[in-house]
Amino acid sequence: MTNPALTSRYRLRMSDATGTAASSTGAQLDTTSTSGLQSGLTSDVTVYDSLGVGHNIQLAYIKTAPNKWDVYITKMTIVGRTDSSGNPIDSISGTTQNSWAYSGTAGETLDGDDSAAPPAGKGYVAGSSLRGLLKSNSRLGSISFDTNGAISGFTANANATLNSSNATAGVNLSAPSSTGATKLNPTINFGTVGTKNGVTQQSDAFATSFVNQDGVRFGYKTGVAIDKDGVVRAVFDNGQRLAVARVAITTFADPNRLDARSGNLYAQTDASGSPTTNFSGIGGAGTVQGSALEGSTVDLAEEFTDMIVTQRNYSANSKTITTSDEMLQEIINLKR
Repeated sequence: MTNPALTSRYRLRMSDATGTAASSTGAQLDTTSTSGLQSGLTSDVTVYDSLGVGHNIQLAYIKTAPNKWDVYITKMTIVGRTDSSGNPIDSISGTTQNSWAYSGTAGETLDGDDSAAPPAGKGYVAGSSLRGLLKSNSRLGSISFDTNGAISGFTANANATLNSSNATAGVNLSAPSSTGATKLNPTINFGTVGTKNGVTQQSDAFATSFVNQDGVRFGYKTGVAIDKDGVVRAVFDNGQRLAVARVAITTFADPNRLDARSGNLYAQTDASGSPTTNFSGIGGAGTVQGSALEGSTVDLAEEFTDMIVTQRNYSANSKTITTSDEMLQEIINLKR
């Protein structure tokens, strides 16, 4: 958060803190794969567009050589959206047609890299229908592993639809039945070369340990939090805590010489010195404690003791008045 100037003062309306969403810019995967399996293995990751709408991406891992796997996107659908029959809606087309595979319609031909080299490895048989065959731009690239099962390299497909190094790449969501958000092109991180902090190749069964991504769905404001540094944050139900302001603290050389005013207010005097404004814990300023009610600075034990003494004195004085009244009454009776 950019700190406001100490000389500026403004009113803060937390009701103006609107809901938030964040587009996914990256996803971290951690999977293990069986080295001898030849068919595709899949894992899912949910990313979010600029409007906070979720998109479920299914990744498929297809072994092409010893210690080498191709990674494909087999589908990308809008989370929570289906047609009347319950079929998921494709993120790009806005229909039930999978944009990452050929539909097999009449007259459909191979395109891109596929037309130059028919992808027999993806199940294509010359002269057969293209239905279900993954398109060349669905291949993210190839992962290579060393003999210990750690990633030894990743070769990206320059023509992939998702390619963070290509400014013109990305998933277009502008179709009439899609979300209408800005182009989505997250970086998919399979791990660090030479380590096992991401995708690994071991003899165990294929499994996904975790998937991390940095996008969030749209969130509604649920509260306000203030930390010890005086930073005011709007809290949202999507887990975000956004800094919206920071509380400044003003100190005086002699705060006891301030002029007390009504309404728990104080005014500067010559004896108090000039005000100095800082943030929490800086330059002698105190700290901020959120969600706390300031207690009284009065010593309750001493005040109760003084009250009891006063009550006793009052009671004794009242007895003196009563005795004096009785004496006067007795004098009057003697005169009679």
